[in-house]
Amino acid sequence: MKQNITIFFIFIALCSNAQKEYNNWLFGEYCYLSFNIGSPVFMPGCAISSLTQEGCSSISDSAGTLLFYADGEHVFNRIHHAMPNGVGLNSSASATQAALIVKKPLSTTEYYVFTTERGLDSSNGLWYSVVDITLDGGLGDVTVKNFLLDTAMSEKQSAIRHSNGQDYWLIAHKKLENKFLSFRVTPSGVVLTPVVSTTGVTPNGNMGCGTMKSNVAGNKLSVVYYDDCVQTYSFDNSTGIVSFDPANDILYYSSWLYSSAFSPSGQYLYVSYYHPGILYQFDMTQNTLPPVVVGQTPMYMCDLALAPDNKIYVVELWSTYLGAINYPDAQGPMCGYDTNAVSLDSNYISVGLPNFPNDLNFLTSTKEVEKDNLHVSPNPVTNTLRINFPEAEGEVLLTVTDIYGKLNEQVKFKRLNYQLDWSQKSEGLYFLKLQSGNKIRVIKVLKQNSYHE
Repeated sequence: MKQNITIFFIFIALCSNAQKEYNNWLFGEYCYLSFNIGSPVFMPGCAISSLTQEGCSSISDSAGTLLFYADGEHVFNRIHHAMPNGVGLNSSASATQAALIVKKPLSTTEYYVFTTERGLDSSNGLWYSVVDITLDGGLGDVTVKNFLLDTAMSEKQSAIRHSNGQDYWLIAHKKLENKFLSFRVTPSGVVLTPVVSTTGVTPNGNMGCGTMKSNVAGNKLSVVYYDDCVQTYSFDNSTGIVSFDPANDILYYSSWLYSSAFSPSGQYLYVSYYHPGILYQFDMTQNTLPPVVVGQTPMYMCDLALAPDNKIYVVELWSTYLGAINYPDAQGPMCGYDTNAVSLDSNYISVGLPNFPNDLNFLTSTKEVEKDNLHVSPNPVTNTLRINFPEAEGEVLLTVTDIYGKLNEQVKFKRLNYQLDWSQKSEGLYFLKLQSGNKIRVIKVLKQNSYHE
């Protein structure tokens, strides 16, 4: 219960203070998408070239104004020039998750840029640099560069909010050992002694490639070991400990897996098979194998990333379009994979999408929802939640899950207007999935006892 309350207040803070910090996506080759109006819009100017094959990261202010971005080797300012001291970061253009930008807790001016090296590099270091956004006339510059955290690391890194709602955990993986290192990022700096968790498969060779992604709640990790398997883990965001539970986690063996992404509710995990491109869907509540194939392409299928619009975007290498899973909380083919969802203005896409802290999963604010002729109000809700779904095709199946992906309520109704009594529900964030015929909608609703309707 304490953890539920903590996550609830983290959600409130993020909705009010960080709604648009991850709304600008800059990635190779020269691709720049803005989510500031909801749907992604292509923008000109991105400086990430074809030399950046994989990892990158970007950060904006709370209003959605781009601040800077990085590709692992360079840090670019908002006008797309390399910062004066922003060249020569220790990383590689072909490391899976080469860069990850994390705002220094409680700071309004400083950011960490964590970098990894590719598996073929000699030291395989995990490094950080620091950007002060007030320098160089407000364009920012690097004040600390290439501080070594550890060696013999893989290409994977992810960041999750600490349970206190203030700090972060930077989670990385050893290259040839089944060890996770969780570094705590605090207002005082990065704690240099990590929490070490020994669990899961032991990587070898190319298994250092592949992504590490977290779910909405920050209590699950999905780790792709490129030449071997995908494995999910439980993560304790109070202690930084990573663990594997065979009853609740997935271990699926297959070579040529590259990336993964959790659906907004956490019920489904999507995994990409590199070539020929296959998109798999796993149901985390069923823990059954093999997975369902929900998309295929003759091209190479690479990185997956959950976006502020609650869609999961998919890279098909060298395409001039970005693919999208339009309804990631829908089962099987109903998830609606579209291979040509977003035009990249004739730019060819590289392998990777931006890497963000798991704050991203909280970014779409809760408000009264009215789109696609679906109206849900009030949001936040205290007592009665009203649903109007005029495009329903007969019976509607309504499924409510909590932030951990656990089933909270399931009802069927045939009326276009329906009311739910939420007066006895615990405070927190819930996901509503409405399914009627071929129509599926997934929205977020916040239960808040102190809100006055």
